[in-house]
Amino acid sequence: STIQQLCSEDPTLLIPCLDAIGSLPLSARELERVTRDALEALATVEVWGLPSLTTFLMNNCPSGNGSGSGSDSDLAFEVIEELRKLPLSRGSRNGGSSGNGDGNDKDASKTTIDTETLMIESLSRGFAHRADLTSALLKAIKGTHHSTGPHSQYNYPHSSQALIAAQQQQQQHHSPADIWLLACCATAPHNLPKVKTLFRTKANNGFFTPQLLRDALIGNGMALRSLFHPSLMELADGLLRSSNVEGSSTVELGVTLYQLLFHEFWEPMQRQEVVGSLVTHVGSGVGVKVKEVDAAMRVFSNIIDNGGIGSGKKEDGAAALRPFAPFLISLLEHLHHMTTAQVRRLFLLLFAVCGEWNDEKDDDDMAAAASAASSSFGRTGGGACDDVYIVIKKHLSLSSFAKKKIGIIGTVAYAVSRSSKLLEQQSSTDNEKNMVDTEETRLGTASTALPSPEVHDVMEMIDAAYSQCQPSGTTSSGLLISNLSSRHTISSSMGSAFSEGSAIAFLFDELCYAVRSGRLAEPIRKYLDQKFQEEFEDAFVGDFTVLKEGKTCSPTIDLSGTPDNDVSFAPADSDDLALVNGTSTNIIAPRGEIRFSIEGPHPEVYVKILSLLSSYDMIERELLPVQLCPMFRLVAALNDTRHGGCGLSELDAMLDCPMLLPHPESSKIQFKDMPSMQQWVITSSYFFATCWVRELINSFIYAGAVVPSNGSTQSSAPKSTLSHEFNATDVRKKIVARLKALVELEEELRFTCSRCFVFAAPGLDILPAPKELLDDAIPDDVEPEL
Repeated sequence: STIQQLCSEDPTLLIPCLDAIGSLPLSARELERVTRDALEALATVEVWGLPSLTTFLMNNCPSGNGSGSGSDSDLAFEVIEELRKLPLSRGSRNGGSSGNGDGNDKDASKTTIDTETLMIESLSRGFAHRADLTSALLKAIKGTHHSTGPHSQYNYPHSSQALIAAQQQQQQHHSPADIWLLACCATAPHNLPKVKTLFRTKANNGFFTPQLLRDALIGNGMALRSLFHPSLMELADGLLRSSNVEGSSTVELGVTLYQLLFHEFWEPMQRQEVVGSLVTHVGSGVGVKVKEVDAAMRVFSNIIDNGGIGSGKKEDGAAALRPFAPFLISLLEHLHHMTTAQVRRLFLLLFAVCGEWNDEKDDDDMAAAASAASSSFGRTGGGACDDVYIVIKKHLSLSSFAKKKIGIIGTVAYAVSRSSKLLEQQSSTDNEKNMVDTEETRLGTASTALPSPEVHDVMEMIDAAYSQCQPSGTTSSGLLISNLSSRHTISSSMGSAFSEGSAIAFLFDELCYAVRSGRLAEPIRKYLDQKFQEEFEDAFVGDFTVLKEGKTCSPTIDLSGTPDNDVSFAPADSDDLALVNGTSTNIIAPRGEIRFSIEGPHPEVYVKILSLLSSYDMIERELLPVQLCPMFRLVAALNDTRHGGCGLSELDAMLDCPMLLPHPESSKIQFKDMPSMQQWVITSSYFFATCWVRELINSFIYAGAVVPSNGSTQSSAPKSTLSHEFNATDVRKKIVARLKALVELEEELRFTCSRCFVFAAPGLDILPAPKELLDDAIPDDVEPEL
């Protein structure tokens, strides 16, 4: 009593008084009394007294079995509840400071950090040897929900109902102190599995949220540094490794925890441990635990995108990761086992982190060697990305599509990363010149202000990838089939090269994704638009011409209702004209027809589908058709104003142009009696025509989807969406016509596919004809006619 009186008269004597009381041989009732007095003091004591009070409570609280029965057990729960009320989040402590005040504020902040560090050490030691307090903590947190109090499911017969009601009113939600206490508890190896399990359960149920972690950790890195390795890193590791078992909430909590650990614990050794742990997640889970690898790589991306979140100061995320680039480069060893999304994220990550290393190197010999290593790829400079460029070039040179796809993803990732730098430079230039941010000034200055050497590097790299995706070896252009053996050769190889065109198609799709994301600089967009528009027209588009007197064309073009119905039009290409007239010497080509011409002015062009698929040239027959839709998709995205283009008016001619397809009679009853090569040509023509019509509808549907307002013929879509020559009403009519054509094409494709056993869509294997199940099966010893 004398010691307690001295402490109440002079609060500065708290520490010696607690030491004195702790050394006395107290009875159980006296020990309970001084424990309750310490609990009362815990709510009012100044920050400097917290370590002593927590140490006293952890060492002298009466022991209980943590089962929730008995006065000692009740007292242990009361101690835990008071500890959970401590204001441990950033900005809630009286001694906290933002670091922008005078010297007194900084001293107060340092005092608070030192005090919390000592308190964490005392709590960690206490939970390590007090199983009753550990059990009470785990049960209390486990019983805390958003709607009920933490102890609603437990009975405390020796506690008053008023105390329970007060506890339920005061502690309705989890507080940042819960995270601190669990981290302190997890420092003991025998408590770590229990804390991990509780963390996963709470995260999966949505009670532990990323915001709760931010409140508990942001601004507290110095105070929590003793918990970094023994508990916080282990908890983050456990959350991420349970990504394939638990729900998405658990994964998000692990991602947030790793990200906060990297920013709050900024010492190089600590950050290296975070990066090393994430790299281990990727290396051990690649090809097996996809969600774990995705989550680990997303942490790196968030660090780069969010910069100095939680660090209390502005920090460039890429610069923070740059010292640990060797760890990230080591992930290239796992490329072959990663998914497409993981490969794409890895290349973007590496270019963002390693792209500026060349600026930091002073060794001329090293820079010269790096420049020589990358000169063959059309880029200048060197740096740590040389390993990445070598990997990209190596994979592009391989024949396997799976390997080549990695090089394509790396090429587009390089274009995106360099475009980001160029856009940043352009933005800073505009700010310095106080330019008005309008569409005209942006487009007018982009081509001149952006550094042309870097744009040139991107163009050369795309050109290198495009050339590497072209099929290797010579082709049989113009080869005529003159004997049975050569007929067998071309028949057996039909469709086998579809997969070789997949690499270029994949390159177009990757570039299209980059365009739609708005992450390509304007000069690169203009280069791609000009390059591939010209190639599309040369490869897939044919022109009509007016027939001269004396020449005839099969009446296969419906000109009714057009102002030119008294003029004869025909394909300008002589081979296409022969297909339409039925005079072609191509024995694998059925008779053709210009089909699905939309009523109105006569179209100027048509899409050459049948002429490509019936060509003796393997490139025209099996590689170009695979590129048709992806190339147009890229060109349409480049012109779509939603993605920074100038409008689709330059492409609307493709919406109403007809197609050169097999004659409708060829897909009827006589299809069964046709040679297998012609069956393949007909079925392939309908397949790619169906894909083409779908692509047209998808490309123009947005421009024609909005209903005109006030009876206007112009769409009510944003003005930037359409050019002055683009009539949305006409577009809607043409889309309806294309939908009708799509239905007819799909029906013809269904009919021919069910009877053509030598056709397989790109990416699929040809199945042998089920001769045993067909009524008219051909005997095995009879050679089929071609």
